[in-house]
Parts: sequence; structure tokens; C-alpha cells
Amino acid sequence: MITYHKQVPRVWLWAVVAVAVALVLAWALGAFDPASDAGESAPDTAASASIDQPAAAAALSASQMEGRAQALLDEPELLPDGRPSDIDAEEWAMLKQATVDHPNPKAELERLTKFLRFQRGVEAWQALSGQGDTPEREKLAQKLIESLPAHLVNAEVSMPEALMLCAALLHGDRGEDAGVDQKVEQCKSRLEQSLPPPDKEKLRKEEACRADWEARKAALTTEFLKKSPQERAVEQRQFEAGLEAARVEIFSTAGCDGNF
Repeated sequence: MITYHKQVPRVWLWAVVAVAVALVLAWALGAFDPASDAGESAPDTAASASIDQPAAAAALSASQMEGRAQALLDEPELLPDGRPSDIDAEEWAMLKQATVDHPNPKAELERLTKFLRFQRGVEAWQALSGQGDTPEREKLAQKLIESLPAHLVNAEVSMPEALMLCAALLHGDRGEDAGVDQKVEQCKSRLEQSLPPPDKEKLRKEEACRADWEARKAALTTEFLKKSPQERAVEQRQFEAGLEAARVEIFSTAGCDGNF
């Protein structure tokens, strides 16, 4: 995941860009839940209660939502200060502040702007649900689907999130549809193809690390179990500390990073 040295701007950013995606993903799970189709009542949670009208979307007029949708469909013009016309001055300042310590602030600013625009597009698509699957809403859904692989590669959404969102965007208000299900499979295939191929050498090293750890753990455990119950009771903490020290030693070596 992408991290920043300054945490406050990062927290603000993720709070802004994650809300609508999370809401739509929750909506997707509820909308296509077989229990819902069977007439069973869904749990009354705060999240499900806010799906139809998220706070951010409710505060905007229909014309503002259409403007946000249009910003995703057509590249907004750049203003004299370099700010895209769909981003207000305060948001732009916060985005720039969030990238101030990044090695490539210009590229990172562009990435964050696109992700914020994507989030707004999801909000707009959801807000337009009351109008049914209009050509405008379907065009927006297609644009969002086309951008999903880039957001997946950037680790802005996970594979399960991307798949659920893709399914929600494709199904729209149509419910179950065999033709749509086929498109969901095609979306899944494109998402999988967008990911870089696995690093075979890295996978080999990681497997060797895990094997080393299992062997070390087994050896230490065998020696510990040879002791009498009284000795084990006295040395239990020492044994656990030895296991932890061995684990840290193995997984802190080159090629084993991140597998604690």
C-alpha cells in the first residue's frame, strides 16, 4: 500500500475517497443477496441504512452529481493554477499537501486526483439509481469499470472489492441476468490480467523462509517436549521467547520481508 510521511493528510484523503466505494460495495452485497430475493429481511445496520442516500451524495444537487459524472467521462480542463476544474481550491491544497514528501509528487498528485474523481463517479452512479439504467448512467458505469484495473494495480481497491463493484455496476437495476453475469466474468478476467505476474524467485525465497521456520519451530518444540512437565512449566516463557526470536531471525532476512 502507498504510505505517506505526514499522516493527517493521508487520513483525510482516505476518509474522502473510501466512503462511496465502501457504500456501493455494501449495497452490492445486499442487492444481490439471495436472502433478499427470497423476501428475508436484511440486518438493520447503520451501513445498510445509508446505502440509498449516502451523506456525501445527499448534500449535492442533481446538477452537481451530473457534473461529477461528466468529470469522469470527459477530462476536465486545467485552470491557470494547474488545478483541474472539477476540484475546488481547498481540496486541491489538501491533495498537494498529502504528496509533499512523496518521491514523485507530480505523479502521486495525478494518481490521487484520479482516484478522488473515481470515488465521485461511483457516488454519482449511485445517486442516479432513482432514474433507472439510463444511457447516461450506463455510460458512467462503463467508464468506472474501464478504470478499475488501474485502481487495482495501484492497490486502491482489492481484487474482491473490484469484483463486487464491477458486478454492481454491470447489474445496475436489472437484477439477475445471464448476459450480465458473462460480462462480470469478462471483467474478472481483465482485472486478473492487469496484475503483474508473480515474481517466481521471490515466491521461491518466501517458501524457503516458511520451510526454514517450520523446521526450526519443530526442532525447538521437540527439544522442549523432551523435558519433564515440571521443567516445561518453569521454562515455558523461555521456550516461547526462543520461538519468537527464531521467527524474527528468519523472517527479517532478505527475501523473507513481510511474512511475519
